[in-house]
Amino acid sequence: MLETTPVTVYGNSMDHGYESGPSIDHSRRSSFGIREISLPSRRRYTMQSRLQVQRGANGDTGNRKTSYQYGMNAPGVAGGQNAMETDDDGLKPMPMTRRRMSVPENVFRRADFAIMRPCRIFNTEGGYEVLSAFDRHADPYHKFMKSITCYDLQPTHSSLVVFDGKTKVKAAVHALSQHGHIAAVVTNSDKYQAECVFNMGDCLTAILMVAAGNREVASMTLVDFLKDIGSGNIICSGVQNSVWEAANIISHNKISFIPIFDTIVPKPGTPLFFLTTRMILQETVLKLSDFGDAILLHVRQATLDQKKIGTWNSDVLKIGLNTTIEDCIKLMAEKKMSTVPVVNDFNQIVNMLARKDIILEIMSHQGGNFHEMLKEPVKVLRSLQNRLVYGRTNFTVFETVAKLMTSDKCCLPIIDESKRILAVVSCRDILSYIQTAERTPTEDRSSSSNSSTSSMPKTAK
Repeated sequence: MLETTPVTVYGNSMDHGYESGPSIDHSRRSSFGIREISLPSRRRYTMQSRLQVQRGANGDTGNRKTSYQYGMNAPGVAGGQNAMETDDDGLKPMPMTRRRMSVPENVFRRADFAIMRPCRIFNTEGGYEVLSAFDRHADPYHKFMKSITCYDLQPTHSSLVVFDGKTKVKAAVHALSQHGHIAAVVTNSDKYQAECVFNMGDCLTAILMVAAGNREVASMTLVDFLKDIGSGNIICSGVQNSVWEAANIISHNKISFIPIFDTIVPKPGTPLFFLTTRMILQETVLKLSDFGDAILLHVRQATLDQKKIGTWNSDVLKIGLNTTIEDCIKLMAEKKMSTVPVVNDFNQIVNMLARKDIILEIMSHQGGNFHEMLKEPVKVLRSLQNRLVYGRTNFTVFETVAKLMTSDKCCLPIIDESKRILAVVSCRDILSYIQTAERTPTEDRSSSSNSSTSSMPKTAK
């Protein structure tokens, strides 16, 4: 397993008058300003400063300690006391001077923000690698995502499911649903390479095809089944690619995750983990949450209603409590939805129904015959009894991300006071917004003056 290294963001305090300053209540990291880091000037090491003068018991000056005598017992010192007894800490450079620069040092010193990674330089502790440095007018999310790689987001402890391409569809559906994984990499054991990805949506498609009378699907191999339904190609990224490039792949293909391989040229190598939109938001939006609202207006103060992030009003697809599970699966498979809202007879939201919840309950049905359960209404599903996690139209983008990260949901319903659903916002919608949102100094300052009278909270607790 690869060993990941944490990435830390440092920033300066702003001097333009409308910066709220970093919060002291954070727990994810300990940040401090770049100019607060002690950067001592280089010390001139002369022969006179290196040589130590030894004095005997009678006060006379002994022989000078030469370089080849370091570490030896000094003559004339009682008890053979080492001549290097004097404090040598002044000769050691401070940890921040042990740094590896990926940007010019003058750019680093003038920057308002810097992205650094702890590292070992010359086998010593306390070194830093400066990945990127930028001013307050640049988009910090863009700079941050372009400066870190997929390797930096690899979980310390994780498991990855890998299926042989000759595995039967029935066995793959049972294995994937019982262990709760979002997807599995399908490999070709003859060619020793990855072929495609088998996910929860493919499980629902297989269940529908079997329920429709095509029982041969259960005995098909995964490679043949995925080619028949048009999912035979693999969409992936390399571990050395930047998070920005991986996020572009996710947004362009309208998916929620991609597998990360150790190499993708000339062909995908060893699969390492699945990079999800949730992981990207957690390591980018929450990582930059302590630098106030001035530089992050499009996330910290822009509301969902203002930016219309997600799916709103009549475009939101809903199902009723009496909708059959089979019709629900058909809707999710046709529209490629991972979650669908369920409403009652008064058009009030009951809960969000995810496809993984449907698969888990279908495969755990007593007797193993899921045909009968497909004719049941969705109100019999136990997942609808869970606590509803929702948001409001005045939620900021940051508050929405924080709400999603504190739950296990990938979509957040936006409701009004009457519990009627107004919109649905997913992690992919927020990621697409952050990638395409434009921010200029003029817009930032005008938005700051307009939002100063807002009564909305600026941070998500």
